[in-house]
Amino acid sequence: MTVTDLALIDRLRLTLGPGLNVITGETGAGKSLLIDALGLVGGTRADTGLIRHGAGSARVEALFERLPEPLIAVREVSAGGRSTARLDDLATTASRLADEVGRLIEIHGQNDQQR
Repeated sequence: MTVTDLALIDRLRLTLGPGLNVITGETGAGKSLLIDALGLVGGTRADTGLIRHGAGSARVEALFERLPEPLIAVREVSAGGRSTARLDDLATTASRLADEVGRLIEIHGQNDQQR
């Protein structure tokens, strides 16, 4: 996953392995920003407040190594409020992005099991 100009992140490249990946760290380390990035590429509502100060847009690109072919999902949010989504270099909707990427990721927080 590559994240560009998202909140405090200038540019970040993160490689997640197959199966369970756990993100831990101190308060303020940026865990929630990584979840926001995964959410964006997973089709959640785009928020211009996530764009890094001074940048024209924020972009998240994720490569999913699935069979029979990998999937590349991209989400870009402009400072003007426009959001674009792409699957394998073809323009798509955030809803379709959510359908396709939603099958490949699950995000759980520490309090998910509490009522």
